[in-house]
Amino acid sequence: MRPTDEFDAALLALLPAPSEPQIPHRLELERYLKEPLTVANPLDWWRVTGQSQYPRLARMARDFLAIPGSSVSVERCLSIGRDVISLRRASLSAETVRMLMTFRAELLLEKRLAKHTAQTVLKRHRLS
Repeated sequence: MRPTDEFDAALLALLPAPSEPQIPHRLELERYLKEPLTVANPLDWWRVTGQSQYPRLARMARDFLAIPGSSVSVERCLSIGRDVISLRRASLSAETVRMLMTFRAELLLEKRLAKHTAQTVLKRHRLS
């Protein structure tokens, strides 16, 4: 917008300059989705390339990539692994440990399902 008089010039001077090209949201997303896949670190890619080409998506990526990972499930896995790999079993192969932990997880799941099924049957029995 070009100022036509002194008032317009003063008004334009007060307005912030656009910091990013005004590309429609949908077009920016479509351009990004057509981008070839890369093996670059996502944080580096968004900082170097994505920020200039996809400003709106870069802000969203910054929000999502800044979310700290939760270590709760990792800690659970490690504590389960500690149960499986005691000092006496430290020489087990990685494959054996993986199988033991998988079997343990399946047993716990079956136990939960059986408990849930029993509770459901009891509720139905009480209602009838």
